[in-house]
Amino acid sequence: MMKKIKQMWWPTVVGLIPLVMGAVLYNQLPNRIPIHYNVNGLPDNYAGKLFGVVFLPLLLIAVNFLIFITREHARQKNKRLNEIIIWIVPLLALVLQPTTLLTALGYQLNVMTIVMITVGVIFMVLGNYIPKASPNRTVGFRFKTTLTNPENWQKTNRLGGIMMVISGLLFIIGGVLGMWNVMFAIGALVISMILTVVVPIVYSIKLHKHFEM
Repeated sequence: MMKKIKQMWWPTVVGLIPLVMGAVLYNQLPNRIPIHYNVNGLPDNYAGKLFGVVFLPLLLIAVNFLIFITREHARQKNKRLNEIIIWIVPLLALVLQPTTLLTALGYQLNVMTIVMITVGVIFMVLGNYIPKASPNRTVGFRFKTTLTNPENWQKTNRLGGIMMVISGLLFIIGGVLGMWNVMFAIGALVISMILTVVVPIVYSIKLHKHFEM
C-alpha cells in the first residue's frame, strides 16, 4: 500500500504549486477574491483571501487523495488510466488557481475560454483511455446495463470514449468561439452533455435489449 501511496507524491507537489503562488502574491491580492464565474466568464461570487489562497488548494489536494482511495477500491486494471485519473485535479488546479489570482489582481482574462479549453483537453485524453477500462463502479460509463454484462460494458465504453473525444473538441471550439459570442460556448456544453450522457445510456439500453432476445 505504501508503494501505491508514493504515486501521489508528484501530483501532490503539483497541487501545492498554486498554494505557493498564492503565498507569493498574497500581499498584492485584494481582501476578497473570485471563486465562481458566470457564463460570460465574469466573477459572480467571492471569498476571503485566506480561503481562496490557502483553503481551496488544500481542499483540492484532499479531494485528489479521496479519488486515489476510491480508485484503489475500484481495482480498475488499466494502469495508464489510473495514472491519468490522479493527475486531473492537480492539473486543473494548476490552470484555474493562477487564473483566479490574476483575475483578482485586475487582469482581464476570459475565464470561460480557459476553463472550456482545459476541460476539453481532459475529455479528449480520457476519451482515449476510458474504452480500455475494465468493468468497475468508479471509472467509465457505469450503468446497470454495463455492470451486469461485460460485452455491454466494452461496447458502451468504446462508444462513450468516442463521444468524450468529440465533446472535448467541441469544448475547445466552443471556448474559443465563445470569446466572441457566449452562445457558442453554451451550445458546445449542451451538445457535449447529450453526447456523453444521453447517447451512451440509450446505446447501452439498446444493447441490453438485444442481448435479452
